[in-house]
Amino acid sequence: NRIPIALRVASDRTFVKGPFHLGKLSLPIAIFAVIWVGFTTIAFVLPQVNPVTSQTLHYSVVAVGVVLAYSLIFWWVSARKW
Repeated sequence: NRIPIALRVASDRTFVKGPFHLGKLSLPIAIFAVIWVGFTTIAFVLPQVNPVTSQTLHYSVVAVGVVLAYSLIFWWVSARKW
């Protein structure tokens, strides 16, 4: 859900409003929504126990890192040439 909101924030001047919008509050609410989703994304992958061991590590960070690294390498090697 954060990608459409972030794109709306990034293209504020060219954004065409639909039949329902929040008027002047639209942009501040969208910015707050992007920041909030970023905060909660980081907060939910932090370890819940201190000290962190191999048993208490939240491995979703590792999984997201592997997928992100694979995606960036694939784009750099092949997809950017399409």
